[in-house]
Amino acid sequence: MTEADEGPVGDEDFNGAVLRNIYEVFLEPEVAARGGRDVVGPIRKGVVLLEPGAGVRVLLNDEAEVVATVRATRAIAAGEEIREADFDLVQDLRPETVPEDAGWVALAVLPSGHQIVAFDFRRNRGKGRALLALAEDYLVSAQEAAYAGRSGPCLDLAHTCAELAVTAMMYLTDDEPLGSARSRHSRRLGWLRDFTRLGNAPVALHRAMSRLADVRLAARYGDPPLSLRGDEPDALLDAVAELVTHAQERVGPPHAPDPSPQR
Repeated sequence: MTEADEGPVGDEDFNGAVLRNIYEVFLEPEVAARGGRDVVGPIRKGVVLLEPGAGVRVLLNDEAEVVATVRATRAIAAGEEIREADFDLVQDLRPETVPEDAGWVALAVLPSGHQIVAFDFRRNRGKGRALLALAEDYLVSAQEAAYAGRSGPCLDLAHTCAELAVTAMMYLTDDEPLGSARSRHSRRLGWLRDFTRLGNAPVALHRAMSRLADVRLAARYGDPPLSLRGDEPDALLDAVAELVTHAQERVGPPHAPDPSPQR
């Protein structure tokens, strides 16, 4: 979330730059397409929805419903109208409703002229959660196989689990993350390599997935024979469990309505 006093131009600090970019990329082109400021009038509220397969949808003023969480400066009864003098901080801002797989931007202009913007550009979060639910099933099965001493099935299942977790994260920024790649295994592994090199997750997670990729054929088909070092299956399984947890945190929980929204 960011707040700026001077509007979309003229403010060179980080917050002002973010707000200016929101105007330049999303709001100003929409205003121009509708006939300009004389037709649209001053922007009081705005919602931008980034929906996979549907492009960008911009809602302005009365079309846009946003929910703000504020820090009140006095006791406020349920249903009571709130004015700007009744709070001293906007703690959260979001669209009232968001399609499960859409990224979004929300903008509100307070009566004082202060502009508040919040955004979450993650897409395909519903799809990601479905993939992670399946990944958890594979993880449990891999753990059961490890407990029973079946190293081959354990590592094969762990590799599938890791790929599901990585794919869930790839979908957050790409609607077709695997594309037409001839080797989707390599595509996922390369993505995780770059992701960890940038410091977004421990590099050890990529090393573990790379090792699982190396032994996958031996684990599944026994050709070549599966050769492991000491407690390696347990260490690899622990790394995959960490990868799933990391992916769950990245994807996040479902959108939840505010229990007491103030618009």
